[in-house]
Amino acid sequence: MSVAVASSAVSFRAAVAPRVSARKPPVARAVRSGSVSCSGSFVPQYCAPADVKEHLGRGFVIVDIRTPDEWRETHYKSTWKLMCLALISDEGIEFNPNFLAMIQAEFPNAMSRILIACDDGTDRSNIAAKNITSKLGYSNVKIIQGGINEYLKVN
Repeated sequence: MSVAVASSAVSFRAAVAPRVSARKPPVARAVRSGSVSCSGSFVPQYCAPADVKEHLGRGFVIVDIRTPDEWRETHYKSTWKLMCLALISDEGIEFNPNFLAMIQAEFPNAMSRILIACDDGTDRSNIAAKNITSKLGYSNVKIIQGGINEYLKVN
């Protein structure tokens, strides 16, 4: 399956970075979307923070979908794949139009084992997992419960 790439991830970050704020908008805010959406039924699979090391030992890779500002705030490990799903601004959420193409480029096999992590393991993680599984057909995608915040407390 092929995903169209409108522009590079670098230009996505550069184009919207000045408008980014640290606070999250309410769920009811408008969403400007490129290639990702969050409609329909989806039942995510989860991984407890205490089980992440075991999953990594079985070939799973952490995909950190937080924003570049969040990466700098809490840091990240060099083994994590940094793939920003969306930037959050006062105007709403701006999805990375290259997100799915970045996943495909990094994980060309739909059987790849992926652990999705945002800050708290909720909305963004669900959106990412749903799109990776439904639009790309990947079957080994799990969300780290509680996100990076909980993972860092345990590990």
